[in-house]
Amino acid sequence: MKIRIISVGKTKSDYLQKGLQDYLNRLSYYCQIDFIALREIKSGGSTPARIMEQEARQIQAKIKPSDTTIVMDKDGKQLSSKAFARFIYKNMLSGNKHLAFIIGGPFGLDPSLIASAHETVSLSRMTFTHDMS
Repeated sequence: MKIRIISVGKTKSDYLQKGLQDYLNRLSYYCQIDFIALREIKSGGSTPARIMEQEARQIQAKIKPSDTTIVMDKDGKQLSSKAFARFIYKNMLSGNKHLAFIIGGPFGLDPSLIASAHETVSLSRMTFTHDMS
């Protein structure tokens, strides 16, 4: 199975970057995993809706037709660690060889991306700094 994480914005803090790399290395024993950090759109006078539209275009360019897309959204389904592992395992058994996890920018994800996703998952109802997502 191949997993891609497509995220808007880069992790800036050194300690978070080290943690991210550590987890990517750990996961690489179980599957092929790629982390794709896309350029965050600066406001430049644009509305949050317009920024999300622009970010959605960047994200869509990285999604392949064979991908099962899972958007990470505060209103998504919350899963325990075991339920999340079962979710990944079920996808693997059902023949979904490519999972793409989508993480939006500071304003979130464009509604069109959420609507077109195969699944919507939330890691927490709490708000974290975007740099941690």
